[in-house]
This record gives sequence, C-alpha cells and structure tokens, in this order.
Amino acid sequence: MPPFFTSTASNPGFFDLSHEKLARLHPELLPGGGIWYWLSHWSANPQDNVKEIAYCLHEGDCRAAIVVSLSPLLIAAYSDEFDAVVLLRFASRLAAVYDLAVGQRLITVNNYEQSLVSRQTDFRRGELSTGQFTGFYPLIAEFLTDDTERIAEIKRKISEAEWQRASQLGMQKVTQSWPPPRNGRPRYARYGGGEFYVAIAVALGMVIVVSLILIVLLR
Repeated sequence: MPPFFTSTASNPGFFDLSHEKLARLHPELLPGGGIWYWLSHWSANPQDNVKEIAYCLHEGDCRAAIVVSLSPLLIAAYSDEFDAVVLLRFASRLAAVYDLAVGQRLITVNNYEQSLVSRQTDFRRGELSTGQFTGFYPLIAEFLTDDTERIAEIKRKISEAEWQRASQLGMQKVTQSWPPPRNGRPRYARYGGGEFYVAIAVALGMVIVVSLILIVLLR
C-alpha cells in the first residue's frame, strides 16, 4: 500500500495496469525506456513507482473526469470527497492517440490523503465536501488500463448530476490563470501546488538568514 494515500472506494475500479500505456507517460519506469530507465535508478527503484501506480489504479475510487481543453490537453478530475476538481495537464499528442474531444467523459481513479498539513493548494473544497481528507491523487483510467468494458460499466454507475458538476467546475477552472494545472502523469499527479509554496518559504527563509548574517557582520 502506498505510504501516504488511502482509498475510500465507494466505486472501486479494480483496473489492471497496462504497461504499454504507462510507457507512453513514463518510459523511464519500464525496461525499454532507454537511458532514462537506467538514470531513474539513481534516485529510486522504478519498480516501486510502477507497483504504487498499479495499486492506486486497482484500489482507488472512480469518479467523473471531463476533457476541458485539447491544446493544451487538460482534464478536470472530480472528487466527491471534496466536491471539487483539479486540472490535470498532459502532452497534447495524447488527444489524438485517444481520439479525445472537449466535453468527453473519462474516469478518474482517486486515492485520498490524510495528513496534518495539506500539501495540495490547487483546489477549494465545495459545499458538499466531507472534510475527511486533506488531498487526493487522481489517475485517468483510460490512459493506464485496457479494461474498456470495466470503464464503460463504471461510467454507467456515475450519476448524471456528478457528470454535470464535474463539467461545470472544470469549465470554470480552465478559465483561471492560477493555480497552474497539475502534471497529470502518475508520478506527479499527487502534487498540487504545495511544493511551490514550500519552495517560496525556503527561499524567503534563506533570504532572511543571509540578511541577518550581513547585518551582524556589518555592524
């Protein structure tokens, strides 16, 4: 089980990971990814990433996702736990690979985070938020599995109200210039703005420390 994410799967996917599809998004994680596969061993074991993605895809909670832009390719992934969407950015070439259109309905497989401090700042909770979690990790099923029959079955289970809510929130969010969309690729889709603010805080802290040192030295 991933160390930070837990699932409340009222609508579990039970999807099997397609390594062929994963290779389109992360060639560095699989043998055959060339030099990038070998370079990735310097920081971590790529197979650990693959296992985590496979787990989250299989065990996560399936909800509505809507294509809101093709160039750039942006997908709004909805969470009923937060009554909110996050925008996921992908390479525009995937729109042609999967024959996508604006307004097309997809499936996001969500896993949820419980932490003392939220690391995700790229969405606001809606009025129907449960308040139970601090963040979520969305994966787009169509980009990661070949289980097309299961995807179709899951889509039929999602209410029309949820599809409309995801579309409404997604179209609103795509008109906003800030915060920027998340990188939708599985290794990065869990990061929603928190790292930006941490970097700013670290930079400001360094400026303050250097300033104090200079003040002491120049007195």
